[in-house]
Amino acid sequence: AGVDMVRRNVVGKIEAKCKKEGVPAERTSEIAAQLEGQLYQVHGGVNDKYRAQLRIILVNIQNVLEDVYSEAITVRQLATCSSKDLQSKELLKQRAKILQEKLEEKQDM
Repeated sequence: AGVDMVRRNVVGKIEAKCKKEGVPAERTSEIAAQLEGQLYQVHGGVNDKYRAQLRIILVNIQNVLEDVYSEAITVRQLATCSSKDLQSKELLKQRAKILQEKLEEKQDM
């Protein structure tokens, strides 16, 4: 009963985040249940990896929710993405630009 309760709470947390980000109500339950199921399956149960990935998702979900909703990325991919993968596209572009500039500076030396 303990694991089931944790899993239900996780679904509720994901639903709340989805609703906060404006996902239509009929899709929030579906996305939340699918995502929790994938987290559970991919990480072999409710364990440290499951919890760590859940934290990553909850912190970054606003950056990828549109992609999940439009099915550009799957909930399985979301269940295995790193925090870097889930960061906003703008932030990732900014990082890439900074890295490119550093590489060019080194080449100029």
